[in-house]
Amino acid sequence: MEVEVDDEAIFEFQALPPELRLEVFGKLKNPLDLKSCWNTCSSWNEALDERKKEFLLPKILPNIHSYLSRTDLRNCRKVCKVWKEGIDIFLQTSNSRTFFSSICSLEEFEKFMARLGSHNGNPFPSRKLMFGKFVRDSFLVEDENLEADNLYGGFPLLARKFGEHVSHLIYCLNSECQGSAEQIQAIPTYFRDLKELMFVEGLGGYAETEYIHTIKDIIENFPSEGLRMENLSSFKCFLHNGAPILKAIANQYGHQLERLHCFGNCVTQDFFLDYETRLTNLKILKIWRCSFSIFSSNYFVLSVLPLRVLKLEFTDDSLEIRQVVQLVNMLPGSIINLNLRVQCRSGIRELNNGFRELDPRPHLKVLTISSSFLEEPAWLYQIITRLGSVRHFRLNCPSYLVNFERDFNIRYVEEVIRMLYEHSPALQSVIFQKPRLPKDFLYDSLEKIHTIKRKKKRVPVLVSNAM
Repeated sequence: MEVEVDDEAIFEFQALPPELRLEVFGKLKNPLDLKSCWNTCSSWNEALDERKKEFLLPKILPNIHSYLSRTDLRNCRKVCKVWKEGIDIFLQTSNSRTFFSSICSLEEFEKFMARLGSHNGNPFPSRKLMFGKFVRDSFLVEDENLEADNLYGGFPLLARKFGEHVSHLIYCLNSECQGSAEQIQAIPTYFRDLKELMFVEGLGGYAETEYIHTIKDIIENFPSEGLRMENLSSFKCFLHNGAPILKAIANQYGHQLERLHCFGNCVTQDFFLDYETRLTNLKILKIWRCSFSIFSSNYFVLSVLPLRVLKLEFTDDSLEIRQVVQLVNMLPGSIINLNLRVQCRSGIRELNNGFRELDPRPHLKVLTISSSFLEEPAWLYQIITRLGSVRHFRLNCPSYLVNFERDFNIRYVEEVIRMLYEHSPALQSVIFQKPRLPKDFLYDSLEKIHTIKRKKKRVPVLVSNAM
C-alpha cells in the first residue's frame, strides 16, 4: 500500500538532549553508514528502550534520512523491529513523504488505520491512494509473510473510512489474490469523488477474465454525479482483454475524458469511429504497442482524424518507414505534440528516401523521436527540414551509442544539433535523452556549436540522462 501523508512536525536533531544523542549515536560506528545500521541492531535496540522509543524515533529519523536514501531506510527497516516501527512513524509523519506498508493481517491493517485516523484533518492531503502489492516495485517494502487475501480483505475497511478523501486511486490487480474481484466492487460505493482511476497489474501476468468483467461492470455503474475522471487509464492487464473496458469507458465517460491511455491491442478497428462523438474533449491520446497486424495504419489514422487530439504518443515495433511517414502525414492537423517511438526495420537508404515524403506540419510544436534505428543522423535531416515549425525537439538516443567510442558519440550529437540550428527557424530547445556523453562535452563541443549559431539568438541544448 502506498499512502501520501503530509505533516509539518519536523524535528531538529540539535533539539535532542546531548546525553540522549550520545547514548543513541554512540552505539553506532557510523550512523550515516547503512552497513553500520545493519551490524549494530542489537546496540540500537538497547539504546532505544521502551520509555525512550516514542520520544526518540520521530526526532532522530528525519536527521538520518537526510543522509541515507529511502531505499537504505527500507532495507534497514527489515533488520530490527524497533527500527521498523520507527521507519513507519517517520514515513507517516514526515513532510511530503510516501508511507509504504506491507500488511500481514487484518489486525495489523486495523492498527495502520488507527494511525491514519490519528492525524488531524485529512489523512490524504494529496488525495492519492495506491493500493496493492507490486512484487517488482523497488519502492515497496516487501514482506515474506504477507498474506494477500488479508491485504485485499482490508480494502473495504479503508474505503469505508477514507474513501471520501481520495480523488486519485491506483488499484493493483493481483491474480494470486482470492476475492480481489469482489473487493473492487467497493470502489463505486465509497470513492464518490474520484477524478482519476487506474487499474494496473502487480505480478507481470495478465489479469484474469473475472477481473476484466468486474471492472467493466464497475465503470458502467459508477454514479455519474460526483465522478469526473480526467485520466482513466488502462495498463498492462488490458493488453489482451481490454477492448470491453475501453468501450465501457467511452460509453459512460467519453465526454469527460481529456486523457486516454491504452494498449493498441485493446483498440479494435471500430473503436474511434464508433465513439468519436463521445470522445469530444479528448486532448491527449497514448497508444502503446499498436500492432498494424490488427488494423492498417490508414484505418487507424482515419479513426483518429475526427478527434481534437493535441498530443499523440504512439509506439509500435513492426512499422516500415513508409508506414511511419504515411502515419505522420495523415495525422490530424490539430496535433501540436507528437511522440513517435518506433522500431523501424528499414535500412539507412530507405530511411533517407522515406522521410523525403514527409509533408510540412505548420502546427507541430513539440517532436520527440525515440527509436533504435538511429544509425546515422543523415535521415534526421529529412525530418528537420520538413518540420521546421518545431519549437522543442527531443531525441532519445539509441542504446548502442553507449558501446561506441566517445568521439563517435560527440560527432553524432554535434551533427544533429548543427542540422537543427540551420533548418529549424522556430527552434527554442533541444533535449538529448540518455546519450551517455561526458560532462565536458557540454562545455567544449556545445560552445563550439554556439559559434556557428544563428546571429539572432542562442538555442539551449540539454543533455539528460533521464527518460
